Amino acid sequence: MWHRDFPVDKVVQLNLRTTLHMGAGAIERIHDILAYLEERGVKSVLVMTSPTAYRKSGAWDVVEKALKSRGFGWHLYDRVSANPTTHQVDEAAAIGRSEGLDAVIGIGGGSVIDAAKITAALLEHTDRTARQVYEFEFVPERSKPIIAINTTHGTGTEVDRIAVLTIPERRLKQAVVYDPLYPVHAIDDPNLLVSLPLDQTRYTALDALSHALESATSRNATPYTLMVDREAIRLIAEYLPKVLDDPADTRARYFLLYASMLAGTAIDFSRLHIGHALEYTLSAEKPEVAHGLGLAVIMPAVFRRVYRAAPSILADMLKPMIPGLQGKAEEADRVAVELEKWIFSTGETRKISDLGYTDEDMDSITEFVMSYEPYVRLMGLAPITMDAESVREIYAESMKPIS
Repeated sequence: MWHRDFPVDKVVQLNLRTTLHMGAGAIERIHDILAYLEERGVKSVLVMTSPTAYRKSGAWDVVEKALKSRGFGWHLYDRVSANPTTHQVDEAAAIGRSEGLDAVIGIGGGSVIDAAKITAALLEHTDRTARQVYEFEFVPERSKPIIAINTTHGTGTEVDRIAVLTIPERRLKQAVVYDPLYPVHAIDDPNLLVSLPLDQTRYTALDALSHALESATSRNATPYTLMVDREAIRLIAEYLPKVLDDPADTRARYFLLYASMLAGTAIDFSRLHIGHALEYTLSAEKPEVAHGLGLAVIMPAVFRRVYRAAPSILADMLKPMIPGLQGKAEEADRVAVELEKWIFSTGETRKISDLGYTDEDMDSITEFVMSYEPYVRLMGLAPITMDAESVREIYAESMKPIS
């Protein structure tokens, strides 16, 4: 196949809504990106990141040098957590406003880049808060320039207009989708991912897999998104095992990044549905649960049901992981078992009971999903009808291995 010989150190430029610089060594494009900002009057930036990854990845060494060489001022906000909160974004925005910062650079995975997106919007809407965004009290109409330097291969947020935050006091995790949240430039450099821990490697790739499967079976799916999702799944199936065998395999990291980016562009058009609505409840209540892990534990039960409504699509999509499917609804039980086996083969074998939930929790988390209208609307994009009973069944089936 062509991708086995493609020169991954050939840095290419993809002019999507976001200009994406992709390839081994693409981090050096930060010099060109800063020149772009400078031409637009930007001379000081807010750099948002998590406590350690920006240094471990090697990204900060290059970015800091470039900022200094071009005479930029900056403030480093390194307190973004996994499952970032509205409070963190409000804190970062307050710093950016007080120091008159003109753009936001996010260095990290989906959590960091999502937080950077909303912060950039709040720097333009100075009388607003992140909670107001996520309680739909107002829609951002503009933002400061957003630069996304991606250090995981999971969300595709570096090329889309989606941002997810948690309102911690409400235990509520929510996605918003607004045009001003597109980064103007993004960097996908597989060299920045070689230090990504194996657990994060699994979680982020499984997140991308869920993106592709949900997007492909969304009521908003198109021939374009189906094509993109099929390729994303094929690449994940081939290259995630290779990265787990050799975390320093830059070629494998490159194509997981590419798969994640493809799935990110797909959900920008077709959105997500059941898996994400149900997972948001898990990791909002227990922020220590990685988003990709939460998706992995419920994915087999979700797609047991979805397969019955979209067997021909999913038989095609899942071919690299589950060969021999005929696209018949009665294969749904086999699909659930085989999909779970494939997830387990990556080394992630936990289920909901391993995350601290018990049978007694099933009613309360089901009630939470059904009581929040945005989650109900999200599930409405699935090809099946969801009610409280079906939500509870998915959670209950996911308490332990299906097989």
